[in-house]
Amino acid sequence: MTRRVVNVSTTSVYGNGVHRGVTEAALAPTPVSATSRTRLTAERAVRAMGGIVLRPNLIYGSGDIWFVPTLLRLLRQVPAWIEGGCARMSVVAAEDLGRVVASLALLPWEPTAGAVFHVNHPEPVSVNALTRKVCGQLGLPLPEHDLPVAAHRALTRRAVPELTDHQYSLLAQDHWYSGDRIWRKTGVTPARSPMAGMDRAAEWYRERCGAPMLARAQEMTGAQP
Repeated sequence: MTRRVVNVSTTSVYGNGVHRGVTEAALAPTPVSATSRTRLTAERAVRAMGGIVLRPNLIYGSGDIWFVPTLLRLLRQVPAWIEGGCARMSVVAAEDLGRVVASLALLPWEPTAGAVFHVNHPEPVSVNALTRKVCGQLGLPLPEHDLPVAAHRALTRRAVPELTDHQYSLLAQDHWYSGDRIWRKTGVTPARSPMAGMDRAAEWYRERCGAPMLARAQEMTGAQP
């Protein structure tokens, strides 16, 4: 009999809004997409049987076919900063998320059965810093222009029409979350900095973020996050 279930969900179940340092108990989920509504339904089923729900925000690293590819596609289609790239976001390296899941398989769950945990690096990263890191690793040019959110969004609606307002907001507004509880619970030590895992992931993106990968990101936009 399966006695432990870990559901990897997403902070997108919180829906729209500027989120800064939000704890797991601070917001009631109000998902705005069919995908996020389905994930919230799955969360409730898992919690009802005593499982644990993990809510990362944006995951990067080997296997990522949405987050960084979508960022690169936006940079290609609309090569401008969104208000200097000042928005901050929570991210987690795929390998750190994997280590958390593996640790939960071995740890006592009581009294946290049915609990929800954010899984993000403890420090948020700005879109500017993220973009500089990714472009530096891949040898891509940085944006030369800067636009206010409204003007940039108007351009992306034409250039990337399938990108929803919510998806766009993840790169244009603050979305960062308190994530200390899961690291204390598991004893897992996150990477030294939010983007430290990008060094290990560079080859993944370098091989896969050409035209075929960006086309795949376009297909996936309607289903993520």
